[in-house]
Amino acid sequence: MSSAKVVDAHIHFWRLSNGYYDALEPHMTILLKDHLPADLEPWLKAAGVDKIVVVEAAETVDETHFVLGLAEKYPFIAGVVGWVNLGSPDVASVLRSLMKNPLYKGVRPCHDDNKTIQWMKDPAYDSGFNALVELGLSFDALIQDFRELDCVTSVAARFPKLSIILDHCGKPDIANNIFASWAADMERLAKHPNVVCKYSGLLNQAKAGWSVEGIRPYAEHILKCFGPDRMLWGSDWPPARLTAEYNVAWDVCHQYVAHLPAADQEKIFGGNATRIYRLHDGPAAPR
Repeated sequence: MSSAKVVDAHIHFWRLSNGYYDALEPHMTILLKDHLPADLEPWLKAAGVDKIVVVEAAETVDETHFVLGLAEKYPFIAGVVGWVNLGSPDVASVLRSLMKNPLYKGVRPCHDDNKTIQWMKDPAYDSGFNALVELGLSFDALIQDFRELDCVTSVAARFPKLSIILDHCGKPDIANNIFASWAADMERLAKHPNVVCKYSGLLNQAKAGWSVEGIRPYAEHILKCFGPDRMLWGSDWPPARLTAEYNVAWDVCHQYVAHLPAADQEKIFGGNATRIYRLHDGPAAPR
């Protein structure tokens, strides 16, 4: 039995009374309640997941502090990817302050609920990206539509020393069976060695009544582009609940890589997240 740590690299938490979760919409009925570590923990234990990385769910540093506070109570939280405004003149000092907690590992700087992705090409944010490089923090890149992949490619080209983590496989339009254009853009992005791909979100990109075989070409293309050394699995819980519960997403993602050697599967389901997010760095957060 392997002793390798299993890591879920993409989790969100929210407490609705905090009041800052603008991404939640009225039609997302199943998500419109608190989703906190105690709700997730049984699913983690059932799947054998040891550690998680929590990713921002609101465009405020307050939410980052909220999640870091949760990590003081739940040691399975191994890393936090928080929000910052990369265009702020004091971004470097904000990041340094957050980094006083060793669990702070990177940023996901969503802007205007990601309705305006072109900000990634705006030179006004270059000083923020340079600060990430200087401080050794990673950049989780979230797009709304695969047609925006060129924005991430632009950042990768301009900042070759920046560790970029593409969320949710670049949001392929599986529901409408669009493959070729997404696949070509993913190939172009993958040529930049500073980019890795989060093996997450595929089920939510499919339509109701999805099938394992219908999604398989997309999963296989991710593996072809990035390989087992540059993929890290994340459940995207709880947003994934819009399509399937934790155990289903876990099982389906394993099916797509079941043909790989055990060592490669261990990289995708833990080893890469540990390395890329530096989960072994620093002491545990203050208890």
